[in-house]
Amino acid sequence: ANLDIKNRFYKAYPGLVYDVRLAVIGGAFPYSFILESGPTGMSIDSKGKILWENPIEAAESYPVTVRVRDAEFSETSVSWTILVTSQGFRFIDAKNGTSLSQGADGSFLKPWKSLKDMYGGDDYDSKFSVTTAGDFIYWREGTYSMDATKENDNTRVAFLPNRKALVWLAYPGESPVIDLKESYIAIYSIGDNTYFDGLDFNLNGNVRGMGVQISSSSNNVTFRNNKFHGLTTGYIGGNNSLIFVSKNKEGRFWSFQDNEMYDVNNGYGVLGYRASKVLIENNALHEIYGHPVGPKMATNMWFIRANHFYKNSASSINVQYYSAGIGSGDIEISYNLILSGGGKMRVNTNQDSTGGAMYMFRNTILDVVQQNKVTTTNGQFYWYDNIIINESTQMDKIDKVNIEDASRLLIRDNLIGNAADNIVDSLGYLQSDYTSFIGQKGHQVGKRPMPPMDLTVN
Repeated sequence: ANLDIKNRFYKAYPGLVYDVRLAVIGGAFPYSFILESGPTGMSIDSKGKILWENPIEAAESYPVTVRVRDAEFSETSVSWTILVTSQGFRFIDAKNGTSLSQGADGSFLKPWKSLKDMYGGDDYDSKFSVTTAGDFIYWREGTYSMDATKENDNTRVAFLPNRKALVWLAYPGESPVIDLKESYIAIYSIGDNTYFDGLDFNLNGNVRGMGVQISSSSNNVTFRNNKFHGLTTGYIGGNNSLIFVSKNKEGRFWSFQDNEMYDVNNGYGVLGYRASKVLIENNALHEIYGHPVGPKMATNMWFIRANHFYKNSASSINVQYYSAGIGSGDIEISYNLILSGGGKMRVNTNQDSTGGAMYMFRNTILDVVQQNKVTTTNGQFYWYDNIIINESTQMDKIDKVNIEDASRLLIRDNLIGNAADNIVDSLGYLQSDYTSFIGQKGHQVGKRPMPPMDLTVN
């Protein structure tokens, strides 16, 4: 709440579908949602996705309020407004657009042709152009190279705060490709309200081994419905990653929802420093040799929930837990499905002796589970109500390294076994003899009855 029209939630283009999703952290998952108020034709689904198929332009903003209820019947609500206007929107069309130099202004009727047009050119001065600051960009079908101003040995295109458009949306029903072979995207300093939705980011083997770098000091950042892939080269020790949350001051309220990440030879899917209140939810991560999800240093209040990991030969979730005097912890890892071969789930791989609590619950893990370094000054580490199926010789199926204070490692109520026990099928779902555990253990959410809400939907 209390943002402005620089944020995607607050503005819609007339006649183009308004499609957003709430990011909810805290409370007890799963949640239920109800639209208390909103414009005619708006709806919300069971995952908090809000659709308004045909926004109608008006002088006044439309008020919206949504209430969220968690599984323990605690409630909260959020309100915002939506201005429906053609002002502040730009369009890029690789097939039918024309260049800035030919008079295109980025409007619906005169769309630009390339990223360079949106950026303001390909010379040094264009880096500082403010032509599109605060605008929302709709990308039409086509492939778009990084043809704007490059720096850092021609491997980076910089997007400075308050100078470039940071809301990038795929045009409804189309699948634009951002070709990063030439260089990666760097969002510097404070990239508040960055919002990438529906785009295909193809790293295409870029030599830097990075897709999007964004400063941890940014607030209200969203990556949703995107594809990221093609990380095949990179620098040694270079934080190679599809999305890199780089170390700066602490920003808050990030969400990575409904993305697909794959084809990584050596590096991360999401690599993060410093940002807090981060939600990584409902993403598919596969064929990543390295760490699909990797909170690295001073990561606090990360919620890694309901993701699908498969065909990852090294890790699935790798929490370094490294504090550097700032503090890591208050991290929840829950409702994830890690298939056999989906990668090891590892906690405190940095062997750090300080840090806050971590909660690993209601996951279905058919690969190796590893808990590292538990001391009197870190944790506690909670493992409960998971399904853990692997061939570990440990009775609880959790491999343990450097456990100095076992009292701070709390393992309880997990459903465990070997693959031969047939507790789950090859897709990670409970077999018929174990269906009584649905909604109690592992990632499957049961049909818990919810009392009716005393509200009506518009």
